Amino acid sequence: MVVFFVPLLLLWPLPLLGSGVVLSRSDQEASTHIWGLWLALHERSPWSIHTDRVNYPEGFTWSLIDPANLPSFTLGFGLGGPALGYNLTLYFGFVLLGLAGWALGREVGGSPWLAALTAAACPAMMSMPARGMTEELGVAWVGLGLAAALAFRRTGAPRSGLMVMLCAMMSAYSGPYNGLWCALLLGSVTVWTVFVLHRGRGLRLIGAGLGAVLFSLPLLWSWAGRGAAQPGAAQGWGLPSLPSWSPVTAYRGGLLYGADLLDVFVPVVVTGGEAVASHTAYLGVVTAFVAMVVVWRRRSMWPWAAGALVMALLSLGPYLFFAGRPVVASGGIRTGPAAALTILLSTTFLVTRWYRAG
Repeated sequence: MVVFFVPLLLLWPLPLLGSGVVLSRSDQEASTHIWGLWLALHERSPWSIHTDRVNYPEGFTWSLIDPANLPSFTLGFGLGGPALGYNLTLYFGFVLLGLAGWALGREVGGSPWLAALTAAACPAMMSMPARGMTEELGVAWVGLGLAAALAFRRTGAPRSGLMVMLCAMMSAYSGPYNGLWCALLLGSVTVWTVFVLHRGRGLRLIGAGLGAVLFSLPLLWSWAGRGAAQPGAAQGWGLPSLPSWSPVTAYRGGLLYGADLLDVFVPVVVTGGEAVASHTAYLGVVTAFVAMVVVWRRRSMWPWAAGALVMALLSLGPYLFFAGRPVVASGGIRTGPAAALTILLSTTFLVTRWYRAG
């Protein structure tokens, strides 16, 4: 009940919009993503799409970033057109977020309904509809994959192993960032399982991951063929270049490559500086406080706090900012915890949305 009903409240006034209005800001990216999903449906090509509807007559070829959202978009499009397709994609994305929270809460012995509510009401996800970047919804598959990996580690049940493979594959098909988060989190669980808990189950988790990569090869191949001008194309070895710096007034969700130190940990009513359409990495002061209480009372939960802190630090991006100003030391801008990963991945694709790690 919570999983299906709460998104209707969180996304209000979505239930009132029908098929004619899109729940997003008109100056953001919803139209781009709606067009991409519609074109993939129209061309019957779920990842690598060629069309002459732009750059006529030569046409243009690019990769759909989130083919995992095609089923929900197709259903809504069939019922009422592209706007309903987009709105239904939002709704089902938040339902999946609730399911991920429910599965994780049950796996760690917590309250599943409270975990579902917390996941669906995550501040970073609540800010997503305004921007219209539908691939962000796929982070739910990362949570579901993590829950499946924990269940497999505990029981060794084959169906849990299949769920790990399915969710890891769907994470990639919902966007490269979700694939990256899934690789980081499931990789951590797998390493811990192999070397500490149960080597056999850990090796089977590796097999599930390789299976997900195998089934994702068509999508990965289409990503590899992107032109240099397309978003996320490889930039060559190194960190992304930065513009000339002046204080960023909209530093809460308005930075280019990551999140401000204040954005992650401090409520916006204290700091100000919010962007018009924020891509915040804020964790939520209530959630963080409750998490600290839980870890204090149940010391066995400390790996969850450590993992959350690692992802929060990665959300700061390759450069550190405080209140909209770069953190400078020894005459240069301080690099953030994500700098090494940015360099490592730069020859494959350009990672610019580190705030999504929040």
